[in-house]
Amino acid sequence: MKDKIVLLLLGIFVICFSSCLGNDDDNTDYTPSGDAQVYYFHLQNDSIPALDSVKFTIDQLNGKIYNPDSMAYGTVIKEKALCTFTTRGVAGIQVKQTALADTLSWWNTTDSLDFTKPVEFVVTPMDGIHKKPYTAWINIHTVNPDSMQWNLVSSDLYGVEEGNLQYQGLVPVKDGVETKYVMFMADASAQTQTAFVCYPDLNRCEAVGNVTFTPDYGNVDWEQLVSFNGNLVVGTYDNFQGIAYQSAPPAYTAWTGVTSATYIHSILGVVNKTDKQKSYLAAIGKKEGKYVFMRTSDLENWETGAEVDQDNFPMGGGFARLSYENMYHPYLLLAGGRNLGGTKFLNTIWNTTDGLNWVKYESSQPPFTEGMAGASLVEYDGLFYLLGGMNSAGQATKNIVCSADRGLSWQPAGELLSFPEEYAPRAYSAAFVTPENYLFVFSGKTSISSPYTGEVWKGRINRLGFAGMD
Repeated sequence: MKDKIVLLLLGIFVICFSSCLGNDDDNTDYTPSGDAQVYYFHLQNDSIPALDSVKFTIDQLNGKIYNPDSMAYGTVIKEKALCTFTTRGVAGIQVKQTALADTLSWWNTTDSLDFTKPVEFVVTPMDGIHKKPYTAWINIHTVNPDSMQWNLVSSDLYGVEEGNLQYQGLVPVKDGVETKYVMFMADASAQTQTAFVCYPDLNRCEAVGNVTFTPDYGNVDWEQLVSFNGNLVVGTYDNFQGIAYQSAPPAYTAWTGVTSATYIHSILGVVNKTDKQKSYLAAIGKKEGKYVFMRTSDLENWETGAEVDQDNFPMGGGFARLSYENMYHPYLLLAGGRNLGGTKFLNTIWNTTDGLNWVKYESSQPPFTEGMAGASLVEYDGLFYLLGGMNSAGQATKNIVCSADRGLSWQPAGELLSFPEEYAPRAYSAAFVTPENYLFVFSGKTSISSPYTGEVWKGRINRLGFAGMD
């Protein structure tokens, strides 16, 4: 009897359990997926090894698939590529190969596709309703990334129809986070000098007023113009007073004589401040009938160094200068220029870390093929560049030479970086690099007797302007 009861209960349990299973099967609804998104995209072609490593971005919102980092200039996609999709399960994919003028047709996901032109995809999900279109293409750089594109920003920056305004000097200054450029121009007919503030793109300059000097010794040499400790500093010609002037922002119109520097022959440049050293203004002074190196950190107290090599150091001006930092040490580098009296045009590089002790570089690859004055010197793309200049015969050049070892040796920059044909040879230009990696060349003279040009050129190595590098 006990066994019959157990069997009865077991039978009831089995019947109930089976009924439950049967009810589940009858009441379950299956909803096909409507997900038509592509989650991974890859192309491969054994004849184009670089294609395998190209990373594609999938813009789900706009239905675009592309490589944001373009393939190298000169890459040719002339054969079909094997395309790999990753989805979460779809019913099918249709494709239209624009290069073949194909109509939309079903793709078996194994046939190679022609990507010489954009390819259109339509992904159909399992529900057959929520289809999603994509357009895929391969970006390839259309310009040589290592070439320089030059553009004429202005052919008449001064924009003055009357008078005789001539460029005198230009220097970048910091105005908060923005860099502006202060320019000085002289009107020979009115014998006045005017200060201008030029904005970063150099397509607009505004006059801020006439320049005054106190005391006025005249004959300011704007070639010596530098920015130092928030002020601008300039020197005069040695055969007059040999004095330095300083002027403070924002107008830079009122200049005051540096009374402690009545013996200054010329200002050489600035050795920038670091964590280990003050900022120094380097100069050449005349004491006890000798020309000596000098420096100051405050325009009041001057230290004296060794006597200057008058025949081989650019005491006669015309040198290019560059303040830079290397391995946490500041440097001031001078290139070319004229000796004392201007009897010799130099083909030398001089360098200092403190403004008092100078080293002449001995190189088998000097910066110029002959002595040169009025070249421009900048640090750009990790190299030093010397632009233009004028020889002792008064012939200007449009040559560009560069140094990869901080001025020790120099070589031509090459055709890819050369100035365009319409760029006239010139010297005594102002050259500087902007945060956007543009190299500006401002004004300059095409010969000794020519006026300063109103042209402004800018160039940029193509790869420094590619997306994500600005």
